[in-house]
Amino acid sequence: MKKMTCRDMGGICEAEMSAATPGEMMKMGGDHVNQMAATDPAHAELKTQMDGAMTDKAAMEAWQVMFQENWEKAPQA
Repeated sequence: MKKMTCRDMGGICEAEMSAATPGEMMKMGGDHVNQMAATDPAHAELKTQMDGAMTDKAAMEAWQVMFQENWEKAPQA
């Protein structure tokens, strides 16, 4: 299990999440942003940016590189 924050995944807050695999962590991060976007304007803007990145191959690849680097550096939970 590793621990990352929303910010470690390219987000805007220090909410911590723990997961056993990169895929699980990505899902938790996405779920966090979606949940927070309902009540927090900053997370709503982040969600809009994330949705746009999903259709931008270069942006998605850059995010995946950043995420993988941060996953590898993440402390054990």
